Amino acid sequence: MQNGNETGIDCGGSCAPCQTGPQYCASKGQSVSDEYISRVQLGTINKSSGAQTYSNFTSTSTDLSKGSNYSLAVTPTWSGSAYNEGYAMWIDYNQDGDFTGAGELVWSKSASKTTPATGSFTVPTAALTGSTRMRVSMKYNGIPTSCETFSYGEVEDYTVNIVSGGSSGGSTTVNLAITFDNYPEETSWAILQGSTTVASGGTYGSQPDRSTLNLNIDLPAGCYSLVVRDVYGDGICCRYGNGSYTLKDGSTTLATGGSFGSSQTTNFCVGGASRSLENVTTTSGDDLFKIYPNPTKQSLNVALDGLEAQSYQIINMLGQTVLKGAFAESINVSELNSGIYLIQLNIGEKTKVKRFIKE
Repeated sequence: MQNGNETGIDCGGSCAPCQTGPQYCASKGQSVSDEYISRVQLGTINKSSGAQTYSNFTSTSTDLSKGSNYSLAVTPTWSGSAYNEGYAMWIDYNQDGDFTGAGELVWSKSASKTTPATGSFTVPTAALTGSTRMRVSMKYNGIPTSCETFSYGEVEDYTVNIVSGGSSGGSTTVNLAITFDNYPEETSWAILQGSTTVASGGTYGSQPDRSTLNLNIDLPAGCYSLVVRDVYGDGICCRYGNGSYTLKDGSTTLATGGSFGSSQTTNFCVGGASRSLENVTTTSGDDLFKIYPNPTKQSLNVALDGLEAQSYQIINMLGQTVLKGAFAESINVSELNSGIYLIQLNIGEKTKVKRFIKE
């Protein structure tokens, strides 16, 4: 393992003091005694290397242009007999710290003894501009997955710099800056043109709490909607940290916010386009947590949208817990005295509370 760091951030040994960017999942082979990756070729990358279960080559990079097609080659080396090797390569096009986004598995090849293993791919025009992670993996007798530890083979990480294609004249590069609250894993965003998603990212479980992420996005002249979402339904400010987001075209602020419920939508235009539409729409987090019937005599039904509760408590108006247990979609409250109560759902480290009446 190079630099003792499977997250892929090259900090010269220990990574504890400098984890300021996305923390990618670990992946490696457990043995390179029989086979390993000896060369990766893509663009200006032409990297030769020795036998290592994981190699952090993020200091090696190449530019990739949106809309352009590229050829790649991965060369295996066997210490003895040749074995069947499977391959895969990923690029984190939306820069959210993982390789699970649409189109981020850019190439794979089933197990064979072919050397070198070659392929091609096209960089999507919706990819975010800027530097991001590329992962190359070779696994004995199977196609690897992006976060896998497998018995034989090697994983190598590189950096690619996504740039605008030569035919994208007239586009505007906007900057989206997101300062996360204490729960980056709840935050996501998308830019829509009509009902079509042209760019998106998140959620950001690999991003450090309260960190700031800057993303450059190329947009042709036109009108769009920025949608910022919070899975929990409490925005990114201010109960659990002072998070915020700002979308700018140069020095012009196109959208900004942080205090909302489950989502906030802002309409904007670039490149001289204009339209007359309501600018900002906020969706309340209450839509994610509903109880019925209310009032109730027998059962209280709980509906959650996108949330997963572990347990519940029912509290009377004196602050006393009168009923509790593992979360269930239907809770029997028939034994409670008539009156007003609070139901509290425990969702990870957070809680949600609603009032109901027992008849």
